[in-house]
Amino acid sequence: QERAGNVVAIDRESGQVKWTREGFHNHYDVEVLEDGGLIVADSGHDRVVWLDAAGQLVREKSLPYPNTVTRLQNDHTLVTTY
Repeated sequence: QERAGNVVAIDRESGQVKWTREGFHNHYDVEVLEDGGLIVADSGHDRVVWLDAAGQLVREKSLPYPNTVTRLQNDHTLVTTY
């Protein structure tokens, strides 16, 4: 049985949970963007997911076994796979 994982955003000041996004599996890396959004390497589902600062899905790209994600200065995203 597959276990789902969560991405949880926690407020730095209060320590309170701001939002939770469910449905990830073996998410190996997360890049925090300047606007508060996230890029998540969700290896178990063969995808890279972009979330906005509220945890809402912005974009999803299918890639085999994404391992790391990095936002580059030119606004492109570098993804390594294994």
